[in-house]
Amino acid sequence: DVDEQILDDLLKKRIKPSIIQNWFDPFHQDRRLRERLRKHNEEDPDNRILYQAYSTLGTQWYHHKGLTENPVINDKLLQTIASKYGV
Repeated sequence: DVDEQILDDLLKKRIKPSIIQNWFDPFHQDRRLRERLRKHNEEDPDNRILYQAYSTLGTQWYHHKGLTENPVINDKLLQTIASKYGV
């Protein structure tokens, strides 16, 4: 996972990243970093950085936020949508 400080450090390097992979799920959408990347890509289109999202169905909430319940798996709306599609 890359936060804004790590992104600042990476952008100072001679060889810049071409992709950043970060935790992303319905309740953690990383909006600030994605907006920073969007602006970077507009300002420097020859050195675009892609944002690649990953999620393991919400288990990051245990590790990064210290929750004891998984808000993604336990969300009633998401359960309803999953049931509708047989997931």
